[in-house]
Amino acid sequence: MKPPIANNHPIHPLLAKRWSGRAYAPTALPQQVLNQLFEAVRWAPSCYNEQPWRFVVAHKGTEAFEKLAATLKPANRTWAQNAPVLVLAVAKTDFSHNGQPNLHAWHDVGIAVAHLGIQATELDVNVHQMAGFNAPAATQAFSLPQGYEAVSVLALGYRAPAQTLEGVMLEKEVGAQQRKPQQDFVFEQAWQQPKPQQATL
Repeated sequence: MKPPIANNHPIHPLLAKRWSGRAYAPTALPQQVLNQLFEAVRWAPSCYNEQPWRFVVAHKGTEAFEKLAATLKPANRTWAQNAPVLVLAVAKTDFSHNGQPNLHAWHDVGIAVAHLGIQATELDVNVHQMAGFNAPAATQAFSLPQGYEAVSVLALGYRAPAQTLEGVMLEKEVGAQQRKPQQDFVFEQAWQQPKPQQATL
């Protein structure tokens, strides 16, 4: 298990507990659990209540899973292919009520996935979001229509022992989490230029 974050201020236990693991057990996720995760998505806030999120769910052992796994960058595919479920998160980029561009669609998809992640943490389900995938390939593989953009891929499943991973992935799994201090991103009354610093995700 990854060492806990050293919080500077008290936060909700689910927020403190959540982290993006890479070691997945082969155990299938029950449909009821998936229903709970996407029910949490339903109640996420969005601009104009557009709810611009769409999700393609692919179960291990299906053609859809293989197609989605094939779009992942090799470093992600090495561990994500062990998850029982991969999900393609998609944003609808125009508003339904007037057809105008929704400049906050990706933001709102992010909020929806955050809701899913917190609900997953409550159910002891691991969620790992990946930007490391080929979005055009995913768009083609799943025939996304015009006006819809592939945003990220999620790996869902129950955790396995870290020792099921090797090399750098094992190091990432057991290494301490790091986060920037608040003074690097919270500014009082006027913009400040934070000091350059690399964060470990």
